[in-house]
Amino acid sequence: MSKNFLLGLGGSGSKSVEAFLHLAAAGLGPPEAWLALVDQDEANGNLGRTVETFKNYEKLQTELRRAEGGHELPPDCPLFKTRLKTRSASLAWCPVGNSGAMNLERLFNRAAAMGGSAGALGQLFDTLYSHDERHVPFAGGYRGKPAVGAAAILSRRLEADGLWIDLESQIRQAQGGEGGRIFLIGSIFGGTGAASLPTLARLIHTARAKVGDRNVQVGAVLLLPYFTFDPADRPDNSQVAHAEHFLEQARAALTYYVHLMKALDLPADGRSASAQSLFDTLYVVGGNPSIPLPTYSVGGEEQCNPPLLPELIAGLAACDFFERGPEGKGRLRFLSSHSKDAITWADLPFVGGDRPEEALGQYARFCQQITRVYAATLKPGQRERWFPQSWYRELVDRPLQGASPPVEMVEALEQFSSRALRWLLTCPFASSTGRHRVTLFEGQALHDGRLGRDGLLTLKAGMDPAEQAGFRTLVARGTWPDMAQMFGALDAAWPHPQARGLGTFAHALHAACGSEGRSRRRRGREQGEGS
Repeated sequence: MSKNFLLGLGGSGSKSVEAFLHLAAAGLGPPEAWLALVDQDEANGNLGRTVETFKNYEKLQTELRRAEGGHELPPDCPLFKTRLKTRSASLAWCPVGNSGAMNLERLFNRAAAMGGSAGALGQLFDTLYSHDERHVPFAGGYRGKPAVGAAAILSRRLEADGLWIDLESQIRQAQGGEGGRIFLIGSIFGGTGAASLPTLARLIHTARAKVGDRNVQVGAVLLLPYFTFDPADRPDNSQVAHAEHFLEQARAALTYYVHLMKALDLPADGRSASAQSLFDTLYVVGGNPSIPLPTYSVGGEEQCNPPLLPELIAGLAACDFFERGPEGKGRLRFLSSHSKDAITWADLPFVGGDRPEEALGQYARFCQQITRVYAATLKPGQRERWFPQSWYRELVDRPLQGASPPVEMVEALEQFSSRALRWLLTCPFASSTGRHRVTLFEGQALHDGRLGRDGLLTLKAGMDPAEQAGFRTLVARGTWPDMAQMFGALDAAWPHPQARGLGTFAHALHAACGSEGRSRRRRGREQGEGS
């Protein structure tokens, strides 16, 4: 099995990895993936939300997918099937840690090491970087200045620091084994992503070229401008990102990538094709018109923006690359919306050979049922109330041998499901503009249209008749069972013979939430299945 490596670079990269986590939880990810995030803004709210989602996923995956535990999902259940790994230190890597008042001038010690303005190196430094660029504080990221970020990241490489050492070690292991696939996601119009994507891509290219081995394949998503914000909300200074410059920066970045890839495809003598390109597969994702963000923040904890459709598509691209690998040099595929007014499930890319609608729809319905209905039935003190119901006796009480469901696991499942449901509803809601409506989920009965401090829609308190009636149409296309039909399938289910503990109930509920509403029927026991 090939090793898979996913790197989210900058704020947009972190949010795309967040999308990948939900896709993996829904069953669309590879069997295994090694993840890392790169962001100079250590306190960034987008980064923090992704890290928290990763931790919750990791806890549930460990509890529900380990053979030695008392709770296990069966092998044919897609939930949390991707085994995730990360760096030994942490998921996120900050190129210049504990930055505080650090900036480019202090990082390179211009006054002492370069002789200041009088020294030759100091004069070159002043020529390459303006006064503003030399003094951009790193604490809030690279503020839309990729040249500053590239220098900072390369300085860490030269000092054999951080992420690159871990990644280089993983590449060597993959080259000596069954191969590996590396996938990078970042914007080309911002700061950290625009700085780190070409920088890391070139380092990986160099590492592959030294070995001369095609056993490691590289793919990437270049995110074009897809969001904007009101300039009136932005501080009036040159050390912040300017949305009105995004297109100009993206145009320059694309020109740079074209020249870079052409240069790397030819050796120094220019006479023969190089054995390796910068990327084996390249996805380019953007949005037109740009999606307006509700608020602007320079960085830090307050920069916790809602998930947007291009980030979901970037996550799908990662799943697709890990599923199929490179398609061959020169292969070009183009994808756009079928309608000028709306984006639907039909417009989303395939993962391998399948559309993501069924997996994400079933995942959303499962998360809604856990969050709004069944988590409460699994809490301490609920056995006497629910034991008379067949589904509880056969799918909860019997597999647990009369013991109460583990409190920590129930809380982890409820917390993850609630955040996943809010994320799934927020993505199309926040991505809809006056010109385009994104119709993936119809969840108006679940939320009040307001975003919380974490950038996700807040759910209404309690389930009302409108939400119950809307369960059938929660997924905005296809034919899905209503809540009564779903409950009927759950109540008629029999424990899967390869499921254990709480994994028995989780699998049965997930199966009942599918488009066909099927679970393992009790007639299987009459035919000799189960025990």
